[in-house]
Amino acid sequence: MNQELQAKLLKIADALDNKAVKELVFCCGDNIRATKRQKIHNARSLFEHLQEKVLVSEEDLSFLKEILWKIDKIDILKKHLSVTQEELAELQKSPRHISPYRSMLFDISQDLDSDDVKKVTFHMYHEKAIMKQEDVSMLDVITEMEKDAFLSESNLEKLKKTLTAIGREDVLLKIGSYENPGRQAKYLDSTQEKIPIQENPNNQPEELKADSGRGKNLEHYNLDKEPHGWCVILNNEDFENGVKRIGTDKDAGAIRRVFEHRRYTVEECKNLKGEKMLDIMKEYSEKDHANNDSFICFILSHGCQETVLGVDGKKVLIKDLTSCFNGQNCKSLIGKPKVFFIQACRGDELDGGVPYEGDGSTSTYECDGGTLPITADFLTAYASTEGYKCLRGLEGSVYIQKLCKILEDPDHFQDDLRDLLTKLQDDIANDQPFKVKEKGVTQPGKQMPSYTSELRKKLILPRPENI
Repeated sequence: MNQELQAKLLKIADALDNKAVKELVFCCGDNIRATKRQKIHNARSLFEHLQEKVLVSEEDLSFLKEILWKIDKIDILKKHLSVTQEELAELQKSPRHISPYRSMLFDISQDLDSDDVKKVTFHMYHEKAIMKQEDVSMLDVITEMEKDAFLSESNLEKLKKTLTAIGREDVLLKIGSYENPGRQAKYLDSTQEKIPIQENPNNQPEELKADSGRGKNLEHYNLDKEPHGWCVILNNEDFENGVKRIGTDKDAGAIRRVFEHRRYTVEECKNLKGEKMLDIMKEYSEKDHANNDSFICFILSHGCQETVLGVDGKKVLIKDLTSCFNGQNCKSLIGKPKVFFIQACRGDELDGGVPYEGDGSTSTYECDGGTLPITADFLTAYASTEGYKCLRGLEGSVYIQKLCKILEDPDHFQDDLRDLLTKLQDDIANDQPFKVKEKGVTQPGKQMPSYTSELRKKLILPRPENI
């Protein structure tokens, strides 16, 4: 028995929770007999069985790597099995051990939320007590369907009818691609980047012609690269007119902490003139993002309506900064989410509340505060609504600090970013009025963030490391 291999497997086992073990067992498929599956309750017993079957050995870890890749345990692959980016790309390109059938079922299970699973169990097994338990997953339901002969490689009709009955016709695309390879876009699983499917309804199966684009059924962007991409911070603190944006370094530090933990390459550029801000955006847009799955940018500066300021006071249109990354100017980010957070005032009107400052341009007080459209896959979030100031103090800005707090809350790790921004808007809107000092006069001030979105899918940011 190779002690080095056993040590690796023990470390991997300790990093896997019960949910991950269940997913691994499912991906093993017929490599584990049904009677044996019931006896596997943790990762150690699974690995012992795979070693007995010679599916995992010192000489060949390809099976283990593939099933870990399938359930998106990229961090484990890199940390404990030293898998390189090239190996990950090969796993994505040419999976060998998991059958297309099992891969398709696993992807479907990942697309259904807990509410969907409850509907499926009600539709399929409303009389079966075991299927009414709170912790039943879609993988449990699929396994039960296979055991009852309701589901097999050549019999997918009940599954298709059930998905249609619960209003998840969108998921049928995966079954259609499995049954008719080549009829639509190549079948892609949940860990691969999706290729846009032609929108000509004549190319779609008959049952998919009806519009089923309800928000909860949206596909999500796949953020499975390492690193995920750049998180760029444009941080203007010291302006040439002597104005200093106090607290902005607290914001930059919070952003760095959040996104480094989420495996982004965080790079900060400080005290930029207007022209340099635009040059840096062009510089990043010309980089090769092929091995990245997203791009994040924070702009921390003074601003006014539709513009932000360089430290020289020059106004730069926000749309000029963001358009550097559209489909014409940055082809390696086509189909991938591009998110911009603007911490700058959008006017000089105080929404009328700890002294806070504003990021307005004229304020003298310290207030703060197959093809795709070329503008697809953008989200631009603003600290305030058009025409109004935003708030910032010694400990940073209201908007950035509260945003980072939400992003670090484990209760929200699986939430769509747009839902998080809506929560952020609600939190800030319901805050007690801040006390804002302007021209020596203290008055109450409020703040209302906003955002615009051209995202086509759910955007669930990657979980932080070790959580």
